[in-house]
Amino acid sequence: MALQTTYSTGTATINAGEIIVTGVGTGWMNFDLRPGDLFWAAGLSVRIASVDSNTQLTLAYPWPGTSRNAQSYEARVTPDVTRVLASARAVLDALTNGVLYAFSSLVGAADRLPYFTGAGTAALATFTAVGRSIVGAANQAAARTALGLANIASSGSAADLTGTVPDGVLPARLSMSAGSNSITDANLAMDNGLYSHSSSAANLPVAAAGYINVVRTSSNYFQQYWYERDGNRTYRRRVTAGAFGAWERWYSAETELDVRYAQIAGPATDKGQALGSALRRFASAYVGSTLSLGGVAETVGPNLVLNTVAGVARWCRWRTADVERWIVGADNAAENGSNSGSDFRVRAYTDAGGFNVDALVISRATGVVTFGAAPKLPSYTVATLPAASAYVQGVIYVSNGTASKRLAISDGTNWRFPDGAIVS
Repeated sequence: MALQTTYSTGTATINAGEIIVTGVGTGWMNFDLRPGDLFWAAGLSVRIASVDSNTQLTLAYPWPGTSRNAQSYEARVTPDVTRVLASARAVLDALTNGVLYAFSSLVGAADRLPYFTGAGTAALATFTAVGRSIVGAANQAAARTALGLANIASSGSAADLTGTVPDGVLPARLSMSAGSNSITDANLAMDNGLYSHSSSAANLPVAAAGYINVVRTSSNYFQQYWYERDGNRTYRRRVTAGAFGAWERWYSAETELDVRYAQIAGPATDKGQALGSALRRFASAYVGSTLSLGGVAETVGPNLVLNTVAGVARWCRWRTADVERWIVGADNAAENGSNSGSDFRVRAYTDAGGFNVDALVISRATGVVTFGAAPKLPSYTVATLPAASAYVQGVIYVSNGTASKRLAISDGTNWRFPDGAIVS
């Protein structure tokens, strides 16, 4: 019995320019049509790309003829030798497109994986057992286990990160191990983290062992904070455009606190701190150009209190280039009762800073004012006398008064010479 080489049962519909053939009453799969067989109608044939079902075929390329609706057709079986030749041609095409040629030039080795480096070129990449275990992981949890992260992350969500990163996997500057990041030059502390050093390290603010903490947002702009290991001193400096600035004293114990950081007579909770007792605790007080007490919202007048035990002078000083010029305050005269001692003095000093003269002394007991030199009265002529009412009991010098009439005293209405005559 001869094998059947054609099949034409039922009808077929195919539109011009399309690849889908629809059958009615057909049994193409039952007939064992296969890709490579031919669909024929009206003297034209096209190779079949796939047999989708008993009633549907997909052609290898669009139907070149006119549309046919439920008309006769013929499916022609391709001889096996033709199929073999077609498969061989496909293999040859694959061999000549450069893919197999690229791999044919490689020499296989253990733990290596081929990959393309370009069109028609390939190379070998390392593919270790660890890499294979990650690629072969069945799910995310298995992949984390292969990466050694199973004890840190229990899921793929950052919110579920748990556990502690061991010191051994951190940079020394971020580690908790004591002395794990010792440096010999402060200029080497440039990355975020904590550094330790001995007193012999270079570029320190002072020669003392300590620690440097670096706060950095870029390689050329960051700050260093220095802490004394066995004391309370602290410094900081800035690195701007890659250049290290000078170390600046920051703050330390209350005995050396910079007054710029102390708020005196500020909010209500701080008003109980008197400036005197606060300054007494500062070994070095620096306030810049202005020391201001109180403010526009203050409801209680501020006070400057210089408080000591008896027999100690309390001075306010004015200097030029650290050389004494004037001091004003209470002297160190003993207070022995009857309001004696602690007299008020205004003292002048020489160019060299030595004591010159007490320009003014006021007795605390009597209020008597003693001048270090003859006081100089304001001078007027008879024609330029100021209003007597503005200077009641005031004394002036009348430059063009007659003999023995140079001083004048205001009675509130007129200026009078010592003999009682009105200045005129």
